[in-house]
Amino acid sequence: MTLDAEAQPITELLDKLSGLRANDKEIRDGADPKTVGLDKPHAVVNLALEEGKADDKDKKKRDLTYQFGTNDKEKGKLFIRVEGWPRVNALGDELLKLVDRPVLAYRHRKVLDVAAGDLAKIDIARAGEEYTLEKKDGDWKLTKPATAKADASKADQLASDLTRLESVEFVADAPKDEDLDKVYGLAKAPLRATIHLTDAKKPAQTLAIGNQRAGKDEWYARLDKGSVFVVKKDVRELLDRESLTYRPLEVWKIAGDDLQEIRIQKDAKAYSLTRKEKEKDWKIAGPFEATAVAGAVEAITDEVARLKGEKFVAHAAKELEKFGLDKPYLSVEVVSKGEKEPKKSKLRVGKPVAKDEKNRYAHVEGDGAVFVLGDKVVSALAKDA
Repeated sequence: MTLDAEAQPITELLDKLSGLRANDKEIRDGADPKTVGLDKPHAVVNLALEEGKADDKDKKKRDLTYQFGTNDKEKGKLFIRVEGWPRVNALGDELLKLVDRPVLAYRHRKVLDVAAGDLAKIDIARAGEEYTLEKKDGDWKLTKPATAKADASKADQLASDLTRLESVEFVADAPKDEDLDKVYGLAKAPLRATIHLTDAKKPAQTLAIGNQRAGKDEWYARLDKGSVFVVKKDVRELLDRESLTYRPLEVWKIAGDDLQEIRIQKDAKAYSLTRKEKEKDWKIAGPFEATAVAGAVEAITDEVARLKGEKFVAHAAKELEKFGLDKPYLSVEVVSKGEKEPKKSKLRVGKPVAKDEKNRYAHVEGDGAVFVLGDKVVSALAKDA
């Protein structure tokens, strides 16, 4: 099998070899190979060299072979000889640590070789849920467990981090089935991300993340049925986001100039704020009629134009009473300009959030998703006439 190699460990080894130095006392010309462990070398490194300028077509080629030996009497020393030369150099064993590195240390750390723009779909399976992000016409959408627009920045981050994924270290090239289960936790990985490419001819690839590495903030991972490697904590945390994280917190966006009417109902009392086209002043209608104070209306229109939640808590509210949305604390209906006719958007605000009573549950009519509305927004919308 031919794989891309990681440049750093190769460069490190070559730098050490090319910079070998020894004191006169540590040079042993004509040493008996047996006394320095070179009769049966501990390791052998073969270098294929080319001598000449980069554009020289007639470069001279030659091979250079380093033999590494050790013995029990002089622990902590490494004996090195270039094959064909009688001289033996004795050095500290730092170089031996580089030579003894497993072949997996030279594997290229980049796990996937895919451009983020080539991703068409990402399936995530995590504890308690499975969901799908799909890119259509340049926009990311949630298509499972609910259909909704996805937060572009978060979906793009996921796609980018997946396609640029690098391992911390490769640990097993051909893991045993028993180790996959008990050591790495990858036989039935609790966390998986499957990427599908825009080119349907190319197969989907699945990244699985298993157990935590003992004593470290790192997790064992595997791409399909390949080698086992280790990823950082932030990679696991990214894949372990719940699907609700990808719902945009900006619930709706309406241009301020397009706002025509805001109807507010609270505690069985209702009133409306209206503004005619090309007029600056808002009018109050309901318990009384009057011109509204500009500053007071602005506090409402600022929140209404760009309604934003704190976080989503459910894709669909099957039990409205659970969130106090069956009998809302506050209802707000917004009428804005549409292409052909006025557009209506309706917000319902329910009961306070447990352990955070300043915030309240809310949802928008026509979309069953439930989100948390911050105290600042609720306070602005809950003002009476």
